[in-house]
Amino acid sequence: MKQFYLFVFTSTHAAMESERLLQAAQIQARLIPTPEKIIADCGLSLQFHIQALETVTQLLDQQQITTQGLYQGKQTGLHTTFEKVLID
Repeated sequence: MKQFYLFVFTSTHAAMESERLLQAAQIQARLIPTPEKIIADCGLSLQFHIQALETVTQLLDQQQITTQGLYQGKQTGLHTTFEKVLID
């Protein structure tokens, strides 16, 4: 099973800025189309490794990038589920 996190955004600009920020910090992340199972204002989401959550959250907070939600994805074969995660 593959696990990952997914930040969804309120705007395409925020999503693209987040990707640029993480690339500059040399954190592996990629923009993907927001999955149909997730309702969001923006059609792009940022997918990243589960172990990078704390660092990614800190970078987005420092740059005041607004997110609409955080989801944990679990992929088994072709089946992927998403669960919303509450951030303290």
